[in-house]
Amino acid sequence: MVKQTTLKRKFRKLPPNYISNFLNPKSNKPIATLFNRNQSIKPNEIILSEERPKVILGKNPCCEIGFLEINDVNTSKINIFDIHCQISVIKENKIYRTQIRDNSYNSSTYVESGPENDRVIKVVGYSRKCNLKDGDAILIGNEETGFIRYVLAEEFRKQNELLFLHSIPQELKDYKKVSDIGEGAHSKVIKVNKTSSNKMYACKIVSIKQKKSESIIKCLKQEPRILKDLDHENIVKIKAFFESEERIVMILELMEGEDLFKYVTQFKLDDRRTLIKTEQIIEFVNQLLQGIEFIHNKQIIHRDLKPQNILFNSTYEKLKISDFGSARKIDNLHSGSDLNFYDMSINGTTLYMAPEICNARIQSKPTAKYGKASDMWSLGIILYFLITGSTPFDEDTDSNEFAICLKIIDWEFNPKEINIMGLTEILIRLLDKDQKYRISAEDALYSPLFW
Repeated sequence: MVKQTTLKRKFRKLPPNYISNFLNPKSNKPIATLFNRNQSIKPNEIILSEERPKVILGKNPCCEIGFLEINDVNTSKINIFDIHCQISVIKENKIYRTQIRDNSYNSSTYVESGPENDRVIKVVGYSRKCNLKDGDAILIGNEETGFIRYVLAEEFRKQNELLFLHSIPQELKDYKKVSDIGEGAHSKVIKVNKTSSNKMYACKIVSIKQKKSESIIKCLKQEPRILKDLDHENIVKIKAFFESEERIVMILELMEGEDLFKYVTQFKLDDRRTLIKTEQIIEFVNQLLQGIEFIHNKQIIHRDLKPQNILFNSTYEKLKISDFGSARKIDNLHSGSDLNFYDMSINGTTLYMAPEICNARIQSKPTAKYGKASDMWSLGIILYFLITGSTPFDEDTDSNEFAICLKIIDWEFNPKEINIMGLTEILIRLLDKDQKYRISAEDALYSPLFW
């Protein structure tokens, strides 16, 4: 896969004998303006990728990046030719390089390179090529009238990934990166600002490169479509999404609070109890049950419920379920012999995985029988974690997944471990080893605890 390269126009102050910002030194008016015939190229940047391995710059209207007359200043005064230069990504010995070729007859294409405080400018030369590296600048023009300047910015693109997604639709270009939030196995989440409304959102960027298995890619592609159908106060809302061959970008409701895991660990009292009040635990579980009931009524199994995927709002009064990257819709799935359980590829976080899934994993089966009951087991472990500050299997977290799966299969919940009126009864029903008898979200909400 050809890595994407961006040439970013940068208005950094140049040495005294150079003029940046496209300004005529005499009139202080723009010398030229950029135009593009392909709307996927923004006027102030050139994006090179596998789909567009090269671009041509010049004043001929056929060029992808061209320069027009403006304010009665002719482009000939800054030595721009019809076909001035070509910038391309080439492959040499399995390594991709960015390269410039000068087509200007008077060699008016330059490359500026070196550290910030010691830049060196050299002529490329007519019909010659020059390799470019990150931070190099391309100068087109002359000393008398000034230069049009681009900076090669591969690292800049990586740091501001949302701004440089290839062929990103217009409605997502309004979002600007503010800061990083977190990173997972397949995705990165950043905080973004929608400039037109000045509202903050979370942006989830999911990589779907072909090195992943087909089943994982299928799940990742389903996430935005599943979220689009889930409008509930206890589920993170999706505002917009975009999909390309390389990635999926989702604009999501921003939850300003921490996730449930971080929240609980700061209230841990000892190995068996947290400082979270019972009334608060009941309210949290009530909200989670309502969200899960809504998901299950939509015939969706989350498959990765865990404290890290449950987020608080800024006041820590509202919980919302997030991260549907492993979720599956079960409407049209082949279920085998039992209509309540469905063959799916094994997915999720081992510590919160139901015994029936662990059993399939230790047998090295490619699939397991998932059902809504699998999510309910995960909720049971989350409730256990809310009360005690740990899972029953935390002592084995340094072990491999196989060992943790064996512990989960052998483990039986002992009601004496947690003797809290009402919550103990719910835990017994949630942590039933037989998924056929595990309580559903709908039935759990009938408990007097949540009236």
